[in-house]
Amino acid sequence: MDALEGTGSLRVTSPRGRRAGLTTSAIGKIFLAFDEDLRRSLRRAQLLPVELEHELASIVTDGYALDLEEAEAGLNCVALPLRLQGRVVAALGVAAPASRLPKNALHKLATQAMREMFDMLKL
Repeated sequence: MDALEGTGSLRVTSPRGRRAGLTTSAIGKIFLAFDEDLRRSLRRAQLLPVELEHELASIVTDGYALDLEEAEAGLNCVALPLRLQGRVVAALGVAAPASRLPKNALHKLATQAMREMFDMLKL
């Protein structure tokens, strides 16, 4: 994982190599949503609640994942899948204090990012 940090007075840091939860972080949910083998492993270990299964289905439909203070209190995140030859190989995520990036702003940011990424690929 690599991270770029903002320059504002209130900053969120993400040290390289820090592991985030698959079931709570927006980036982790992206990988879960698009990897059936990973979901199957968590199901066998009884670590994939029904509510999360529904959320993962929505992520596939919507094209992005949210973390609303699940991985870390006071921090909201949005993530989008990055594909190579149709397969999800990475995720692009943005995190900010929940007060700066509330749920409605996350949806707007994800929609705008998907639109702009699509426009870049059409060139």
